[in-house]
Amino acid sequence: MDIAIHINTALAHQVKHAQCFRAGFAKHGLQADITSIVELQADLHVVSGPWYAKRQWLKHPRVIYIDRCHYRGNPEHVSLGWLKPDGGREFRQGEGRTPPAVKPLKDSRYTIFLEDYGGPREKADHIRYHPAHQEPSMSLRDDLKPYGVAIGYMTTALVIAALEGLRVDCRDKRSIMAQPDWLDILPYADWSHNEIANGDAWEHLKS
Repeated sequence: MDIAIHINTALAHQVKHAQCFRAGFAKHGLQADITSIVELQADLHVVSGPWYAKRQWLKHPRVIYIDRCHYRGNPEHVSLGWLKPDGGREFRQGEGRTPPAVKPLKDSRYTIFLEDYGGPREKADHIRYHPAHQEPSMSLRDDLKPYGVAIGYMTTALVIAALEGLRVDCRDKRSIMAQPDWLDILPYADWSHNEIANGDAWEHLKS
């Protein structure tokens, strides 16, 4: 099986993702090529981030899409799933992992809109802009405290909002938060660099 790991070699985090995946595939006896050539053909593609090669392989039936983690909150974790033609991902539940704790549901009716990068901006009692648009004055968890309803589209901030006890109004069916079993699949969506490099992530994904 030919495997192409597409990255922008100028981005250190993508280089790290590629190295981890190549090591993980090797644990299963598979050879993978790390490439900056977006058009390189392969049986299986690994794409890092939304801006490099994702659009090229959107319709391919076997694409692993890497993006920022949902709730781990550190650069040593990423989220992994099979890319779907609509740009979303398929996450699969596994065995042995414990879902993160969810705080009791808040009774506040105040709303907060969590903006995506380049996404829509809608009315709410408060708007938390994407950090690329406006530097936040406080942490996400602190910003969520006064509110009981979080509104958004694809932003991973919706996951944190749900774990903090807010009701989530997810307006994009591609989001993990649009899935009724989101809490069960969440532990199998985020993976550490070590889990990718030792082959555990591929063991789960190939199932």
